[in-house]
Amino acid sequence: MGVGAENIQQTQVRFNSWVAQNAAAVPLTGHICWCGHVNTNLRNQNEYTIVPVLQAMAARIPAGSLMPIGLTNEPAQPIGSAGYELIVEGVNVDLAAAFGNRYAEVRRYLVTDGWPWRVCRPLRRIGTTSPRMCHRSLGASPPGTQDT
Repeated sequence: MGVGAENIQQTQVRFNSWVAQNAAAVPLTGHICWCGHVNTNLRNQNEYTIVPVLQAMAARIPAGSLMPIGLTNEPAQPIGSAGYELIVEGVNVDLAAAFGNRYAEVRRYLVTDGWPWRVCRPLRRIGTTSPRMCHRSLGASPPGTQDT
């Protein structure tokens, strides 16, 4: 199931509807949920609902069938900002504690694997982004620059 939503609560409604309408498929289906980021923005400001909603979703399907993916911060949430702390040190830590080995820490993987540099270098060559803007949201700077 791939659906967009305004917040995690809408995702939950759509998920619950799918579960109700597809009882035969539920035991055969794994679910990856990269959701909750919109709950951390200024309009929603209800980040504390992310983990409980995901836990409620997981309770509707066989144990171990839901894998939440860690949230990533955006350029407006650089290292040291309240938004960075909320996501990286808050929500993602809570997700890891709640879901254990079923939680996928994507943000850390992207940074330590070097993905941003492979993507950002070509973009900088054609002038579409700056090093700081490209790396700021991941909380890491390319070699030779400083975090902002």
